[in-house]
Amino acid sequence: LRKNEQKAPEFLRLNPYGKVPVLEDEEIVIYESTIINEYLEDEYPSPNLMPEDSAGRARVRMLEDYGDNIFLPQTGLVLSELA
Repeated sequence: LRKNEQKAPEFLRLNPYGKVPVLEDEEIVIYESTIINEYLEDEYPSPNLMPEDSAGRARVRMLEDYGDNIFLPQTGLVLSELA
């Protein structure tokens, strides 16, 4: 990330937003961590990535939301100060 390899044309063909992670699974390319997690759960159901109960799945989704909307933006600020 520090070398900005995610902004290279080869990577931008995989994810036009230039962000990580990106998953390549045979013919399909998926980006955005939440979508990757959902794809893996659907495509490879064993072992489960998500809890079986709806309350447990909701907790996982809330943690993912926290990571996307609170943790990552603040982490980006800290990393920009360190660069």
